[in-house]
Amino acid sequence: MKEELKEDFITFLSRAQRYCSLNEKCEDDVRKKLKEWKSNPVLFDDILSDLKKEKYIDEERYTQAFARDKFRFSKWGKIKIVYALKGKNISEEHIQSGLNTIDQKAYFDFIEKEIKAKLASVKGKNDFEKKGKTLRYMAGKGFEANLCQKFLDKKV
Repeated sequence: MKEELKEDFITFLSRAQRYCSLNEKCEDDVRKKLKEWKSNPVLFDDILSDLKKEKYIDEERYTQAFARDKFRFSKWGKIKIVYALKGKNISEEHIQSGLNTIDQKAYFDFIEKEIKAKLASVKGKNDFEKKGKTLRYMAGKGFEANLCQKFLDKKV
């Protein structure tokens, strides 16, 4: 490696390490940040390799934290979580691992509670219209239509 590139490598590696130590990051996040910092693209793979080796980046750990946090704090459903992770070029295997960290009971309880609250607040001429609005609302949050339908059938 040329001396000039070696200095850039050390500079951008330490910057990326600080960036990754703040909270969980995936490879895609770091790659975008390196571009933003105007790092030499020749160095990207070496920097990412070092970050993985030193466990600054761990895709499985990232997806598990992402899925748990998006459900717990943002109230996203699994479908929305999957699309967000695919947008970050996360592998299907890691996505499934992340989804498995979501507590099923908490997930079902949340769907039931959210449907109950939405049905109480939504305005509609009849039950059919209220159900439709509630299903669209839940779909927008990324929850599976078949699960929502089961809970709706229980409520109305």
